[in-house]
Formats: sequence, structure tokens, C-alpha cells
Amino acid sequence: MKPLSILLLLVTTVFSQDKCDDLKMHQFDFWIGDWNVYQFGTDTLAGVSSVKPILGHKSIEENYQNLKYKFKGKSLNIYNSKTDKWEQFWVDNSGLSLHLSGEFRDNRMILSDCETVNPCDRITWTTLNDGTVRQEWEQSKDGGKTWKKVFDGHYKTRE
Repeated sequence: MKPLSILLLLVTTVFSQDKCDDLKMHQFDFWIGDWNVYQFGTDTLAGVSSVKPILGHKSIEENYQNLKYKFKGKSLNIYNSKTDKWEQFWVDNSGLSLHLSGEFRDNRMILSDCETVNPCDRITWTTLNDGTVRQEWEQSKDGGKTWKKVFDGHYKTRE
């Protein structure tokens, strides 16, 4: 193969991967916004969250604050094209840190750390028909066989 042919093949491959990756990078865009976060199924306001794209829309940052307690947390979310998975890095002022990974399927982003820690966490974000988002955080002490709900949040646009 001639050097020019090899160069064209490489350029074509890189750009076609970028286009596919770009589509996947926007799978979590439904979560972007300024939100009031309620306990799901209630009018109880749990906190506020600001979710925005950063770094040229290559990553998504969340800043969460509980209104009743002095609890704050932050997450960075990114699509990792090398693993073909989404990753979330969460830290908060209680000292908790999480590194979750997973995928978008059936209108839901599902991230967990069950492959790396026990007990483990699974967080699911579901885009609802009215444009709101449900976030369910569950924990398992048996490697994902059974789950206990830790948080069930309903993200509604803050006006």
C-alpha cells in the first residue's frame, strides 16, 4: 500500500470513529439543565442541581446541593470511546467518592461500580415523557443480586 493510501485510510477511520463517538457523547444530554430535585412521587424538595456541558461538550458536570443539610456533591461524566462506556466520577463533602461506568439503553443511563467494589452502587437516570428526569440510586451487598434503594430523585426544571 502506498503512503498516501495509508494516510487516507487512517484519516477516514479517525473521522468515522469521531462521528460515532460524537453521537454517543450526547446520550446523556437529556440530564443537562438547572433542576429542582424532589423525592420521586412527592412534593418534597430534596435539593437543587445544575448539570452543564463542559470542555467543548466532551464532558458533563453536575453540581448538587441538598437544601435541608449542608450536603454538596459534584460529578464529572464522560463517554470513554476506548471502553465504549460512560463513566462518572462523584465526590461530595461527606468524603464519599464513586467511580461508576455503564451505558445508555432503553431511554436510561445505567452506571454502576459492581465490577470493582462490594458493596456496590448502581445509579439509573431515566428521561420521562414530560422532559423531567428520574434518578434512582441503589446499593447491593451481594454483588448485584439484590438491591436497596438509597435515593429516588425527580429532576424538574428550575424556573
